[in-house]
Amino acid sequence: MRVAATGPRRGVPAGRAEVAALSRRAVIRIARQPSAWLPGLLVPLLMTAVFTGDYGKVAAAIGFPASASYLHYVLPAALLAGAVYVGIVTGTEATLDVENGFISRLLLATIWRPAILVGPLAVAALQAIAQSCVLLAVFAAFGAGIHGGLSGCVVILLATALFTVAIAGAAIALGLWTGDSEVMQGLFGVLFILLFLSSAFFPPTDMSGWFRAGATHSPVTMLVDGMRDPVLGLRGGHGPAEALLVAVACCAVGIVLALTALRGRDRAGAA
Repeated sequence: MRVAATGPRRGVPAGRAEVAALSRRAVIRIARQPSAWLPGLLVPLLMTAVFTGDYGKVAAAIGFPASASYLHYVLPAALLAGAVYVGIVTGTEATLDVENGFISRLLLATIWRPAILVGPLAVAALQAIAQSCVLLAVFAAFGAGIHGGLSGCVVILLATALFTVAIAGAAIALGLWTGDSEVMQGLFGVLFILLFLSSAFFPPTDMSGWFRAGATHSPVTMLVDGMRDPVLGLRGGHGPAEALLVAVACCAVGIVLALTALRGRDRAGAA
């Protein structure tokens, strides 16, 4: 049996210190472990190099605007690939906290429960933004700048941060449910399959069969295409708004999953 903690459970204002403490802890863990942030930069760049070598010469068949290149086309995919890595790392750290009993100790305390999630998710969003800024600088150095200007950059960074929170929330939920960090490897593969089954690396119009149907109707395609419009400097469409709408919806789902998993573990500990 779990002994109920004494004293009233604190609310949101009193939870600020807890959010700050858990956020600081997440930042320290990232800073101390290069494996928590370095692959998030290297993997998208290596992936871009590989796909550019394969598809760079068929840019005309893809139907780019005259001022664009395959680097422009694949830029949103690189950002989202980095976001997937950040989200998986966040979920892995939460799973390790379940394995070593840290989450259980937090749930025994009289803290604002959502602080357990808010801190790591906020740090994940900030890490994704910082990481994306570095990637944008590298792409710009190779001639793939953002034609949409500052507003385009804001849309891209915001969509990437929201998508990161969505992935991190789902990964944390999975970690809280299973308590097994090895499960994250499977989730990483599934998420990359969803990224490939979209317009991230090739237009669905040039695909065929079930792959074309899946990529055409994938929400990831709406997200990537909407992020791509500011990259290419396209104006007058609803792409950026649709991208943000999809990112917000995914973010909401991820947060709900994480909250549900946290409440389930809290109730299980109280039983």
